[in-house]
Amino acid sequence: MASEDLELTGAVAELISDHRQYRRIVPPLEFQVYHRFFLKYYERCLREDPRGKWAHSRYSAGWDIVRWFTGLWDNPSIQRDVIVDLKSWLARLYVGSDDSIRTCLVTATLEHLFERPDLRQFFSDWKTDSALAVAFRQAAEWSE
Repeated sequence: MASEDLELTGAVAELISDHRQYRRIVPPLEFQVYHRFFLKYYERCLREDPRGKWAHSRYSAGWDIVRWFTGLWDNPSIQRDVIVDLKSWLARLYVGSDDSIRTCLVTATLEHLFERPDLRQFFSDWKTDSALAVAFRQAAEWSE
């Protein structure tokens, strides 16, 4: 799982994401292992925008982050600090990226997260953050 080959990493991500295949991994992966894996993988996809068979493009990674985030949010066994860290990760990505990645994060990820009022409320502190307020406003406008 530590390969620098993004296509190989994409194939591993697909395997881990498929619950039928994931159950076959012995011993099972610890949450922190695959959580860190996906953070690194999605960040690379967002930054590099690959066009291969297995690795997610920038926008498909953005959409998949929605699935991942909501899955963690809805899972009562996931500790709240994991969700807070994921939100902080999105903030760091947004602030530290160029306009093309920022646009992707707003349109492919935040807009769809904000379709859920509970998640829009969770991100509401972004409204008063000078670096994140535009992202919050743009995503909230679309989802209202």
